[in-house]
Amino acid sequence: MAASTTAIAAVQAAYGLRPVTPDDWPEPPAVDPRPGPQDLDDDDIGNGWSEQALFRMIA
Repeated sequence: MAASTTAIAAVQAAYGLRPVTPDDWPEPPAVDPRPGPQDLDDDDIGNGWSEQALFRMIA
């Protein structure tokens, strides 16, 4: 773990990145949860494909 922390610090120093964000930066917006295959329909949408099957193929 210490080696990865050292590596991250080295990259931040090399590129002039700040390890800590400034206090006056706004909080990022909340991220909407991504749908999973359980949220998709299992009905055939054409040629034997379902939304769940397409999700598994793409994801």
